Formats: sequence, C-alpha cells, structure tokens
Amino acid sequence: MEFLIMQSLYRFANCSW
Repeated sequence: MEFLIMQSLYRFANCSW
C-alpha cells in the first residue's frame, strides 16, 4: 500500500512545514 504511505508523508510534510 504505497498510497497510504504517500498520503501519510504528504500530511506529515504539510504539518511540518
């Protein structure tokens, strides 16, 4: 399930930024 990982990463990056 790469989609889930990608979404998690995207969300994490958005929060970090």
